[in-house]
Amino acid sequence: MTAKRTIAMSQEEIKRCEILRMAEEKQLTQKEGAKRIGISQRHFRRLLLNYRTL
Repeated sequence: MTAKRTIAMSQEEIKRCEILRMAEEKQLTQKEGAKRIGISQRHFRRLLLNYRTL
């Protein structure tokens, strides 16, 4: 039997995950995603790589 875990996230973290998901699904460019979050494109690429490994 697998155990379910709950992860507590702030509104900012939820928004960031949603933007990363949209970029992963090609609904946003990395440039647009970085601008929405307020970070550099390079940092956004790093976040996206980590997001893909989840």
